[in-house]
Amino acid sequence: MFALVAVVLMMVTSTMTSIIAATAIAATTALIMGGTGSPLSPDKDTLSDVKKYLGMAVDNYIAPSGVATPPPGESYNAVAVITPEEWAPQHGTLSLDQSIAIGTANLDNCIKGADCDYNPEVGSAAPAADDNFVVFGYSQSATIATLEKRALAAEYPNGGGPNVSFVMIGNGNRPNGGFLARGPVGFTMPMGVIFGGATFNGSTPTNTQYQTVDIAEQYDVWADVPVNPLNLFAVANWYSSYVHYNYANTSLDDSGIIDQGQHGDTHYYMIPQPILPLLSSVQALPVVGNPLADALDAPLRVLVEAGYNRTVSPGQPVPFNPLYMPNPVKLTADFLVAIPTGLDNAFEDTIGIRPFGTVRPGPYGVGGPAVTETDAPVPTTGTDNTPTTETTETAEKTAAKTALNTTDKTTEKTTDKADTLKTTTTESTSERTSAAEPVDAEKPGAAVPETDTDKTSAIDPKPGDTTGGKDATADKPATEKADTATKSPTKDGDVKHRPRHARSGESAKAATGKTDNAKKAGPRHAR
Repeated sequence: MFALVAVVLMMVTSTMTSIIAATAIAATTALIMGGTGSPLSPDKDTLSDVKKYLGMAVDNYIAPSGVATPPPGESYNAVAVITPEEWAPQHGTLSLDQSIAIGTANLDNCIKGADCDYNPEVGSAAPAADDNFVVFGYSQSATIATLEKRALAAEYPNGGGPNVSFVMIGNGNRPNGGFLARGPVGFTMPMGVIFGGATFNGSTPTNTQYQTVDIAEQYDVWADVPVNPLNLFAVANWYSSYVHYNYANTSLDDSGIIDQGQHGDTHYYMIPQPILPLLSSVQALPVVGNPLADALDAPLRVLVEAGYNRTVSPGQPVPFNPLYMPNPVKLTADFLVAIPTGLDNAFEDTIGIRPFGTVRPGPYGVGGPAVTETDAPVPTTGTDNTPTTETTETAEKTAAKTALNTTDKTTEKTTDKADTLKTTTTESTSERTSAAEPVDAEKPGAAVPETDTDKTSAIDPKPGDTTGGKDATADKPATEKADTATKSPTKDGDVKHRPRHARSGESAKAATGKTDNAKKAGPRHAR
């Protein structure tokens, strides 16, 4: 009898153990990679900077994106995945392609529970194959994430496989805008020119089961590159941009970010720039700088935006096209209207009136496509790694919004070419809303993207050149949000929050939440 009771107890214990194991909730692990020059390794980055960067990634982008949410009472297991992040000769000895290949192999190991090389000093748990993963890539590591997404889609064409989603910022493979997606696949930029050593390797796929969120700064040298390389105004503005280093100052929780809608499995956002990077030196002038820059911005922005095709979704591949040009009649009319509009902007900045009765234009300038700005959280639901069709209603903001109260601040810019410091001012119309608590409870505050070594040190921006990487992200038709789009499901209860305005530098710069070369500007109201 005693033996029978013992057997029954053993069976009950075994059954309970199986039930507990089956119902255990997988950890939500954020596999976070740095940008060029910031591998997040103990020997290259300080523990403080790594923790700040992890906090920035989680609080500003991963959590608000809604792609993966920890169970109630749990937090993200933020893992600092070590990737080379080199780009010879400015950063290390590896070529960009070699660095990306090594990084991709390690990311794959981390996702599959193999020998994952990560920074143990952070105190995070080692990733396990059954975790619920969200991969975060910035700049060079966004390309690593892109290649891994391709590989997983090819390995598991019918679904299944690891539970993974992606969040990318400053993505050079953005289909309509990313530098690496604009050029002919397989061609490597010669050394000695801008982005020398970079090989065009195509767009981040949007037809997979892996839910993705892609965020780009407007005029980012790496993620928002002009489609027409012969438009001198667009190229000069792109070349002048340092916003690639300003993502630490922005969050998807901010209002005023452009919601570019869904394309396939990816949702796109763009952080607008109140003043063209081309006018940063004008804006830096004391007293008159801001109103003068605001006056010049309107007509110049019409010419700059003529080098972009904002009517095409950022999820649709658009290669370089030297013949691209908007309707010349409309372009001329928009330019003429932009002149009094710019004057009204200046008057509004100084005395609060618009004597010519014009309306302050949106991020794409006078006559540009209308945009949808994010103002409130948008709940999303779905099943893990199973594409779903979601229809969102477009909400267009066309009312003219009043004055941008701006405050000039001076920031230092360092260029590789001249090794000289140049002063730029940054404009901020609204105070940054506080970010969610950082991953590391010990380090509350914004996280830091790439090391803030100076413009030259931020690799992503222009390794062979010294001006910093440039990006191009194309917009979806401004007037519409995401039409019925197929996208990988988000976890139940996930919430896609409204975006925040800011710019960033690579890992170190992003991690600090402050960048010497970046301009912090308040949200630009969409029209």
